[in-house]
Amino acid sequence: KEYVANFEKFVRSLNTEELKAYRAFMKKRELAQKEAKEAKTDESSDEEADPGSSNEDEVSGASAEDEEQMSSEED
Repeated sequence: KEYVANFEKFVRSLNTEELKAYRAFMKKRELAQKEAKEAKTDESSDEEADPGSSNEDEVSGASAEDEEQMSSEED
């Protein structure tokens, strides 16, 4: 609960440009997660699919999120 409150406070403190960048980042992240989920569904039906391919999107999304938070915390 405290985490959610702190996160809301953080988002509300963003200036307009940071908020636009955050929204764009979250939209890209959502699309990447959907693609990863679809790829995972395809993988279960096709055993020859590359299991590492869907993990790349998830890892890159997490690292980008960390960078976004770190740059915002410095302000």
